[in-house]
Amino acid sequence: MTPQEFIAKWQRANLSERSACQQHFLDLCELLDQPKPAAADPDGAWYTFERGVSKTDGGQGDPASRIGPFHRTP
Repeated sequence: MTPQEFIAKWQRANLSERSACQQHFLDLCELLDQPKPAAADPDGAWYTFERGVSKTDGGQGDPASRIGPFHRTP
């Protein structure tokens, strides 16, 4: 994907952040010639979308709290 193709695609997009975030990230990977999560880490152990997280401050959080994309150097 060229920078011009990336810009043209995402200027046309009228999606919510939640609807577009994974495709936007995959397109960035392609644009920057970086590995995509499923190809780099098929088990989702260190590079994945929507990684579950827990709070560290002891407070009650939403049990469905997520971060994404998640990348930890293996």
